[in-house]
Amino acid sequence: TIDGGIHFADVQPEQGKYDFSKADRVVDFAEKNSMPVQLHHLIWGDDSRLPGWLTEDDFTKQELEDIQRDHIETIVKRYKGRVQEYTVSNEAFTENQNIYGLTDWWADKTGNNLEHIDKYFRWAHEADPVAVLILNDFNNETKNSVSDAMYEYIKGA
Repeated sequence: TIDGGIHFADVQPEQGKYDFSKADRVVDFAEKNSMPVQLHHLIWGDDSRLPGWLTEDDFTKQELEDIQRDHIETIVKRYKGRVQEYTVSNEAFTENQNIYGLTDWWADKTGNNLEHIDKYFRWAHEADPVAVLILNDFNNETKNSVSDAMYEYIKGA
């Protein structure tokens, strides 16, 4: 599987204006070589991967949700049938808990990002019902605060 990065800032450098050149190269290469593709990640709160137009403006909670939805749906619809897997949410548990000193920009602006994960998955699934959708985090291989948080979330879903 080829892992193609689709960081928010790379794909949407200006609000509503998408640049798929990097992701297109990955998907085109994979198709030419009969390789499955995983695009990583649709939503991640690492503000170093977010564009200035997003982080420097004062959007409402609803506007931010609309931006997230448009972002997810636009990407997944573009690659429907061509991409087999998407990391829908990346490091929501690690960053929301401020483990290792990390923060989650989306959570800071919209409230607990864990409340939105279901929406992210629903939007991606509606855009491509066949694609495999992944909830990604690190340091969850053993019993610890990340794995405990993921377990509680999944158990309650």
